[in-house]
Amino acid sequence: MKTCETEIIQLKRLKKDGDLPETVAEEVLKTLLEGGSVVLPVDYIYGIVSLNEKIVEKAVSKSKCIPTDIVALVSSYKMLDELVMYSKADYDFLNRIWPGEISVYMRSVKDEGHTKRKIRFPKSKFLLGILSKAEKIFYYAPVMHAPTESIYKKKSIITTFKNIVDKILIIEEFCKKHPLPSVIDISNNTLEIIHAGRIPTDEIKSLYFLDKSE
Repeated sequence: MKTCETEIIQLKRLKKDGDLPETVAEEVLKTLLEGGSVVLPVDYIYGIVSLNEKIVEKAVSKSKCIPTDIVALVSSYKMLDELVMYSKADYDFLNRIWPGEISVYMRSVKDEGHTKRKIRFPKSKFLLGILSKAEKIFYYAPVMHAPTESIYKKKSIITTFKNIVDKILIIEEFCKKHPLPSVIDISNNTLEIIHAGRIPTDEIKSLYFLDKSE
């Protein structure tokens, strides 16, 4: 991780189409592809993003934020195939909930499913654009003061991460309290609700059991 002074980019809001100004998107993408780290909003919740999981973990530790499981961010099912195993039924379900504010634990391909990976196919247009251009899997950790309390105020974000990450992208329209994403586990061929967040539990269950026989 670099130790140079953090560059802070501040925007009032995204463009009307939900995208970043092209120059800002290019700056963020360049930093990430060069192995750097960026704090930015992922579906409304600010967090640390990098190509390298270890960089994300170190940034969380240095910032003294609450450690959380790292989330792998994907923008295609081809990327997903590199990380986890899943059935046709799982695939159908994932297509019902993604892109969206749901993180999903699934069986990792690395050890034949003995461990899990936490995955998200985010819905933010600007982030999907960056991920798609990079054609790489990125890793993300939400920045948390407590297990259910994210850091969302501009001053707090800058104070917490200045000189820890390479860039901080502040989009002021996202600097407000927002429900955390829902977290589920489908690694054991069933549905387990880990955290009842942005998406109502009943809605998740109805989408999971859709077309399933009794």
